[in-house]
Amino acid sequence: MKTQVMTCRFCDRECAMVVTLDAQGRPVSLRPQHETGTVSCPTGLHALELMGNPRRVVHPLRRTGPRGSGKWESISWEEALDWAAGKLRAALDRDGPESLLFIKGFNKPLQGAVFDRLANLLGVPNRLGAGNMCHQAQAQSFVDTFGFPADRRITSETRTVVLWGSNPSNTMRWVQRDIAAMKRSGGRLVVIDPLPTRMTQIADLWLPIRPGTDAALALGWMRLILTEGWEDRALLERWSRGLDEVRAACRPYTLEHTARLTGLPAEQIRLGAEWFARSGPAILYGGNALDHNWDSYQKGRCLAILLALTGQVDRPGAALHAAPASPRNPIRTSRLTCADRFTPAQRQQMAGWDEALLPSARQTSGQAMLRAIEAGRLKAGWVLGGDPVMMWADSRCVARVLSQLDFFMVQDFFLTPTARIADLVLPVATYLEYENVFFQPGGAVQYRPALVTGSGARSDMDIVNEMGNRLGLSADFWPDMDAFWDFLLEESGVTLDQLRTLGRLEGDGTPAVPVPRGYRETGFPTADGTIHLSIPDLSGGSVPSYRPLPEPGGRYPDRCTNYKAPCFFHSAGRQMAGQRAAQPEPLAYVSADVAAREGLSDGDWARVSTSTGSVRQRVRVRSDMARGTVALAIGWWEPEEPSLERALDYNCNNLTSDAALLGGEIQAFSCRGIPCRVEKFFGK
Repeated sequence: MKTQVMTCRFCDRECAMVVTLDAQGRPVSLRPQHETGTVSCPTGLHALELMGNPRRVVHPLRRTGPRGSGKWESISWEEALDWAAGKLRAALDRDGPESLLFIKGFNKPLQGAVFDRLANLLGVPNRLGAGNMCHQAQAQSFVDTFGFPADRRITSETRTVVLWGSNPSNTMRWVQRDIAAMKRSGGRLVVIDPLPTRMTQIADLWLPIRPGTDAALALGWMRLILTEGWEDRALLERWSRGLDEVRAACRPYTLEHTARLTGLPAEQIRLGAEWFARSGPAILYGGNALDHNWDSYQKGRCLAILLALTGQVDRPGAALHAAPASPRNPIRTSRLTCADRFTPAQRQQMAGWDEALLPSARQTSGQAMLRAIEAGRLKAGWVLGGDPVMMWADSRCVARVLSQLDFFMVQDFFLTPTARIADLVLPVATYLEYENVFFQPGGAVQYRPALVTGSGARSDMDIVNEMGNRLGLSADFWPDMDAFWDFLLEESGVTLDQLRTLGRLEGDGTPAVPVPRGYRETGFPTADGTIHLSIPDLSGGSVPSYRPLPEPGGRYPDRCTNYKAPCFFHSAGRQMAGQRAAQPEPLAYVSADVAAREGLSDGDWARVSTSTGSVRQRVRVRSDMARGTVALAIGWWEPEEPSLERALDYNCNNLTSDAALLGGEIQAFSCRGIPCRVEKFFGK
């Protein structure tokens, strides 16, 4: 049998996959090309099962019954695209671009850039991605502190890695591979996580922190570093501002006080801080656990300040300036996104713009969009590869409010909970079903052919391009996908037809990996050349502070958090037998003290409740996790349930509230550390 190397386009990692072909050239198996067999997500690995899945949408579907009734009719692509364009055009003509809502799912750079192009050219201000709940707070805090986006890449020089609310064994397996290599060479791993994971099993130090107290621990580490003399004094004296404010902010966080707040032994708090500060170069990986409370930006600032205090910046094996993009790569540039044609005045029409947000990352939230729908400001919505009903706060509320839109369309592989309430669902092709061009680090350009044709689905880019043409923007879109790829390849000096023959263009000399930039000698790329330990005029304070979450007690005596299973990618994959085999049901990890109090045993079903709602998941009792804690599987729903109401019974975001914006500088809702109650549930 022959093989063909392909590149997955389900997310921004773009993993290389080896496809085995039968004698007729049909793909029969998939495996990752990574040298150690790692792959960043199981969705790409199960692309063949996805393509043949009986639940997959393969024709455009138009709703014929009430929203959520499951009644659809298949229509042609021409009819579907014309109908959708007519509905969007009617909203534009009647109520202006401010009446449209565009939603993207998890980061897919090319698909998202083309969607942004359409939004920018139409002047649509109301659009959302996953950034406010997925690393944007940390990324922006690094830029605001150091003046550059940080790349925390483990290299042969790295001696210590701190995983803070991050579990790469389930979500970033290439990082897990690099950590294993570091440990084989004598490096140390510190894991801060209330839940035991595969990473805690190999950690040199595990800190099972009380959910929601991360900022207190960070401030305690800052105090230790500054009082014990573990700071990089030369760097701070020459290139930082605000050190005295940091000293004042962390002064109350003695070992004893930090231990009381976090539930951690004082000696372990000290050991973790000492290893990080004195056994460098060191890297801090902050996970989504830090993004899921009101103070996500300030938690990101805590990580940046800890790196600055210990000098773990612009140093081999520590945090470096991200490598530059190649001039060949048009993705995320204004040439593709047309961001320069979207004016500040248009941006200020975004729902929630008047709320207190960070000027350097001015954005709003799903909650603000839902309020705008209820107020009648938003009339039509379009979701590209996302599932806000599952992933936003208070799932049933999201479904109810999105159903109030006059017109709602979704493009996806399946009838997800969000797609179930749409008026129109457009089937999307997998990366095996259309031609692809990939712009790789270092300036290389790679062509990938379509291995499967005739599925009836179309690529996200093709769908958006067709809509752009139908919405009167033909001058800024393309007559077909060959012309689209030719546009992207202009800076590479080849056409799509030439690249089909060449297969690959080698790199253009642009560095593929980050390197030190000499900021420690010349100054940092901020406005004044300094590291900004203090940033004035932030709603959360110029330096980070710890604001406790509501304490458990009374009806809600415990705290809930959540985790990502290794066999799924966010809410995707529940329709896939190959992925469900690893975890057929949603598992709630319950600390032993809670299980004993409630009479819970492994295999029981439990109902977890908050003041907002409840969720049902199957119990696994853990004696080694933080006391008073339940960790819920994220993104769970039951595709087999015909009722959307029943399908959502397993979703942990039922517990989160959209009644108030809990975000500070960057809006996020709290889905970690929420007071809850765990009770045995008799039945499923």
